[in-house]
Amino acid sequence: MTRDGRILYLNRYGRQYLGLGDPASDGANLSVFFPSQRAWDRFIKEIDTQGEVGGLELEWRRGDGKKTFVNIFACLEEVEGASYISGHICDLEGINRLLPVLKNSRDKFRNIFDAIPDLILGIDREYKIVSANRAAARWLGKDVKDVIGLSCSELFARETTCPRMSGDKCPAEIAFKSGRMFNTDVLLKDSEGRIRWFSAHAFPVLDDNEETRQVTLFLRDITSQKEAERQVTLLNQELKQTLADLTEKNSRLNAALNSLKETQAHLLQSEKMSSIGQLAAGVAHEINNPVGFVSSNLHTLLSYSKDLVEIIRLYLSLDEKISKAQGVPEDAIALIATIKRRREEIDLDFLLKDMNDLILQSIEGTERVKKIVADLKDFSHVDQAELKDVDINRCLESTITIVWNEIKYKAVLKKNYGELPTIIGYPQQLNQVFMNILVNAAQAIKGKGEITVTTRAVDKPRRGVEVEIKDTGEGIPEDVMPRIFDPFFTTKSVGKGTGLGLHVSYKIVKRHKGEIRVESTPGKGSIFTVFLPILNEDELGDAEEDDARPHPHS
Repeated sequence: MTRDGRILYLNRYGRQYLGLGDPASDGANLSVFFPSQRAWDRFIKEIDTQGEVGGLELEWRRGDGKKTFVNIFACLEEVEGASYISGHICDLEGINRLLPVLKNSRDKFRNIFDAIPDLILGIDREYKIVSANRAAARWLGKDVKDVIGLSCSELFARETTCPRMSGDKCPAEIAFKSGRMFNTDVLLKDSEGRIRWFSAHAFPVLDDNEETRQVTLFLRDITSQKEAERQVTLLNQELKQTLADLTEKNSRLNAALNSLKETQAHLLQSEKMSSIGQLAAGVAHEINNPVGFVSSNLHTLLSYSKDLVEIIRLYLSLDEKISKAQGVPEDAIALIATIKRRREEIDLDFLLKDMNDLILQSIEGTERVKKIVADLKDFSHVDQAELKDVDINRCLESTITIVWNEIKYKAVLKKNYGELPTIIGYPQQLNQVFMNILVNAAQAIKGKGEITVTTRAVDKPRRGVEVEIKDTGEGIPEDVMPRIFDPFFTTKSVGKGTGLGLHVSYKIVKRHKGEIRVESTPGKGSIFTVFLPILNEDELGDAEEDDARPHPHS
């Protein structure tokens, strides 16, 4: 407006308040709204002498004629050599109506502000606390009003010193200088001297000129989190140490395992040699029988041959004499008499017949020796790792030949062989399985008993062959049954067994992806059943042995 009160511009609320349309076209004058000319003169005088009016309170007449009280704020401005007055008018009655609302809002804000459990502080550029919530005051052991004006450095633990003073990263200082939010972790000490970790978030509060007027500091207690992090760090260190210890122990275990494997290989070889040694006497006896009578026959044939040679010489001499003489000479007649007598003495007819029998027996003996040697050869390479087509009935026959000396004095052997398909497997290893079971069956019989070997083809639950070896021995005690396949377990006296026979048998059967089952009744005998599936080479391959111990009844 001009110095004489003519209104040049008035905002929309002002036009409504004063009841004016367009004040510039209406030629409205502000002086008419003053309560008196004296009040208007006073207003103009202050403008002229001071250049401004700040908070001039006076009675006012609104556009609707109602009187009220207002505060006037105005200043004198020079624009292109002309003087103008600009300012604004505050209706105190409206403000007074708003005060309870503002107070209520302030109280609600304060309640919310004080209900926040985090510490909230307003910090000015002098690093003094200008506002604080109840949690911050409680932390310092003071009332909120007593916190205002304190230095923010009093928050920090004496042992750590204020970051700003110690040259560390002070969140308030960095927020003031950068005008951006800054986060860090700090140590604070409460009124009772307890030191705790806090996460500090400093937020700059900007004025109208985009300058940082104040920093709001949010502080959240993270001591539990820090302790958890410390515990995690300690646990990580412990885990690293444990891992290192486990790595070392694993290395030792691997060395021990390699040593154990080497020992196991020696023990398995020992078991094989023990089995072979155990059968050596029986095999030798079986070989000695045919060899013995072949030898005896040969000695008898040698004696026969001497007599035959003598008779033949006499006949040759007689033939020579007769061929030279005219007629029959007397010495030829005497020689014929000698030949007849000698023929009767040696019983030439019996000798010729017996020679034939001896030769036939010797041939039979040599065939028996050849068979035993062939079976022994088949049996000798138990570690041979070549997959072949296996005839289980033939395997049993060759094994029975080898262990026959163990069986024949203890039991009557019955064989019920079924018609079987061939399977893919390791025949020498399967021979060892059958040998272990047959020898155990013979040793379980006290006195004279019976062993029955039965084979059959089966279709369910899998297609394959089944070998059943039944004995009438003493049976297996119930408390021993769960352990019979354990390595080194034996019920025999020291020096009589390694305890590996059935364990090795179990592993061989598992290698063939088969099953071995045992049923036993103490005092009546046992039945071992071996099932071997029909698989191709890809399915069987070089299958890893299953080290899990089976249940004997499974």
